[in-house]
Amino acid sequence: MSEMRAPSDWEQEILDIVKTVAGVDEAGASLQHYVDRLHAWNQVHNLTGLAHHEQMVAQLLRPSIALAPVLKKYKTVLDLGTGAGIPGLVLAICHPWQSWILVERSQKKGRFLQQIITDLGCHNVTVRITDFTQMAYDKQIEAIVTRGSAKLKQQIAMTAAWRQQGVPLFSVQTKKSLLEQAHSVSQADMQTVDGFDEPGLILLQVR
Repeated sequence: MSEMRAPSDWEQEILDIVKTVAGVDEAGASLQHYVDRLHAWNQVHNLTGLAHHEQMVAQLLRPSIALAPVLKKYKTVLDLGTGAGIPGLVLAICHPWQSWILVERSQKKGRFLQQIITDLGCHNVTVRITDFTQMAYDKQIEAIVTRGSAKLKQQIAMTAAWRQQGVPLFSVQTKKSLLEQAHSVSQADMQTVDGFDEPGLILLQVR
């Protein structure tokens, strides 16, 4: 009988991360598979600028999981410009009872998402390879989340019709980017979300 392989440092880090967030501790193995396949695809298709497993865990996975307590109350969430599934696919893995719509214009990123969804049997995820601005309002969607899909001003403009229907936008911004954009956006209808504590990042809620 072959001995079980000890987890690598990055695999163990994923297990440690999920233990810190209530209700997602069963997601460790699936998240390990996701990161490993992202790394493999990235070497061929350049899905992200991060080259190593450790970077992907620290810069993509950890901040995505940190959103879980904020977004868990919504039944159906749309991830605008999900890219390789950040944060939407990660959160769909963490919350299998929650429905996720992943919107991405890139065909190659869409193919990656569909492959991972098949691998993991994620029945709570739908991928839409399209431009979000071409999508009609869907009353089933209760919240929109995005990370790096566009400048904050553009995100606010793109989601205006949805927010008028009461669908909040949650936008993950780097502190540096937010400072650079401060002159171009109104602070009146947005607030920083408490409980999201990731180095260099801020979570905004726009109503």
